[in-house]
Amino acid sequence: MKIKLFILFILFTSCFCAAAQRQKLIIQNVVVPDSIKLRLLHSTYEYEDNLTIQTGLYIFNLQNRKNLRLENSLYSFQGMGSHFPKKIFIYHDKQFFIFKSIGAFDIESVLSDFLVAIRELKLSEKDKVKYLRLITKYLEEELGQTYGTEIGK
Repeated sequence: MKIKLFILFILFTSCFCAAAQRQKLIIQNVVVPDSIKLRLLHSTYEYEDNLTIQTGLYIFNLQNRKNLRLENSLYSFQGMGSHFPKKIFIYHDKQFFIFKSIGAFDIESVLSDFLVAIRELKLSEKDKVKYLRLITKYLEEELGQTYGTEIGK
């Protein structure tokens, strides 16, 4: 009887662990309108002609990664594959601004893009500080990333 209980316990534990691991592998993206997704896709896959809404794209809220709704925040987006660098955009008051520069390659240009975003989105002082804090976090995470650029050298 003890052996059967022990085997049952091991079996239950294995199933529970397998189910927990499967849930961790699911990548959930922020849901964005099709018009915004298409603009992000064109920014990511610059040399592709056949882009559709079904084209793969990771989109994450950098303020709260668990928040999957599109609301005022800074977001990162990246093509499917580890060689695509992360880019960012700000969604603010139903407007959005895509940064042309990539944090892993050109920090100064990201900051210049932010100055343009401040003017275009008409950000308040409080919002400027909020987004600058999030951009700093993004730049720290991207520091040293190469996304495979060293392979061609």
